[in-house]
Amino acid sequence: MKKKNLKQDLLDVYQIPPACRKQEFFQGRQWNEALNRVSFSPGSPCGISLPEFLRIQAGYIRLRNWLLSFVLFFTALLFSTEAVRESGISSRQFVGILSACIPFLALTTVSEGSRSARFGMEELEMHTRFSLHSVVCARLFLTGAGNLLVIGVLIPFLHITWGTGIASISGALLIPYLLTCSLDLMILRRFRSRNSISVCAAASTGVSAGCLVLSASNPGVFNNLSHSTLPAILLLGVTAAIELRKYLKQSEESIWNYTSTV
Repeated sequence: MKKKNLKQDLLDVYQIPPACRKQEFFQGRQWNEALNRVSFSPGSPCGISLPEFLRIQAGYIRLRNWLLSFVLFFTALLFSTEAVRESGISSRQFVGILSACIPFLALTTVSEGSRSARFGMEELEMHTRFSLHSVVCARLFLTGAGNLLVIGVLIPFLHITWGTGIASISGALLIPYLLTCSLDLMILRRFRSRNSISVCAAASTGVSAGCLVLSASNPGVFNNLSHSTLPAILLLGVTAAIELRKYLKQSEESIWNYTSTV
């Protein structure tokens, strides 16, 4: 009984007033100009293209996440100069340090995809022009593609500059990245709050520290990776994809539970 009374009280408080001059507005110049700009009419689907949708979502990604990728890329270029290579730093040491930085790239990717959940905006974004899943997937695609592009450029560059094998570099960079993505998505499914990003940061720091300890205690670990790099990358890639699917499905279930109680 109380629940029904509460619903009625909310309807009374938030009752939408009747529309005034509705037909005049639809026949006005501003409405027609807006229709022409977006190529959208009530009887046809939205005319926005996929590149335009991605461009719009790219504007919502925080600048510091893009800067981290570029800083890591240009730092690797700077430390790969001949003067630095002749100072006594070995290729194994450099790749080990670089692999310890990669988990924080994965953290930026996951943090962008989980902003709606962390700030409690999932219910609101479900009622916008684009579905929440489309927005989350677009932001994850943009940040993930940007980070993978950086890693993809660094692999042949380090192979040419430092003379390290392609398989060893690929394992040293991609395995920490995919492992961090899997762990962070798993954490986000269990801790759906603003503090979840702190737990993800701790997991990323743990992976980074593990890379440093592993490369320091066993300098030849990257050479050993060459025999199992591809299976490990495929396994972690599949794991990250499964965790992403579970995360999106959980978001949908949470929103369904919310709307069913309103």
